[in-house]
Amino acid sequence: MKPLTVIDFHSHILPALDHGCEKIEECREQLKLMKDSGTDIAVATSHFYPHMHDIDVFADKVDRAIEKMQASGLVDAPELRVGAEVLLCKGMDGMENLNRLCIRGTNLLLIELPTSSISHKHVDTVENLMLKGYRVLLAHIDRYLDAYPDEIESLLSAGAVAQINAYSLASRSMRKQILHYLETTDKICAIGSDLHGADSSNYKKFVKAQKILDDYYPEIMQRASALLEGSQVFSVTE
Repeated sequence: MKPLTVIDFHSHILPALDHGCEKIEECREQLKLMKDSGTDIAVATSHFYPHMHDIDVFADKVDRAIEKMQASGLVDAPELRVGAEVLLCKGMDGMENLNRLCIRGTNLLLIELPTSSISHKHVDTVENLMLKGYRVLLAHIDRYLDAYPDEIESLLSAGAVAQINAYSLASRSMRKQILHYLETTDKICAIGSDLHGADSSNYKKFVKAQKILDDYYPEIMQRASALLEGSQVFSVTE
């Protein structure tokens, strides 16, 4: 049987891109932690806020961060894929060069829902993105299952898929809710650590997800692999 490819689909590991990783030294610790924990592929998804950031400037910063990682003499690191965690803003489907925020080599956008409120205009924006040919992966829907159940269902029915954060499984009530949700949908296609620092005790929650999710885990990892089909591979080790 082919070994399972473990994919951490949501992490903040690019140096000096957001509050997830300040310097290359911290990046080095994060990547070693991931590799030592059995992660084969890490998807770097730095925060992008459409109302604050310029797409081209952001993409150039990502390029420089990758170059810095490749020049730093890293030894222990998983394979890297690169995209962004894009905050959903009404009308962002009209932004130019939005494709530069996709997981590179794909048309997949990781979209973070707003925490304050979500309106039909937000839903329309996501649906318009999909009509324009983007695939939409909703980041950490475990945060929103109670707050926006109808909107989440509407977006998934329209064609979006979802990612969950592994640390939510540490809560018994949330674990029960996620497992129940997995019984009724095949739309959960990725798991992320949402790693911001290099805390090994925190990353253990990502590792424990394999046991907690049991038979669902290989199914989700297979879906995650399918989402990354054709994606650009960044090797940052010597």
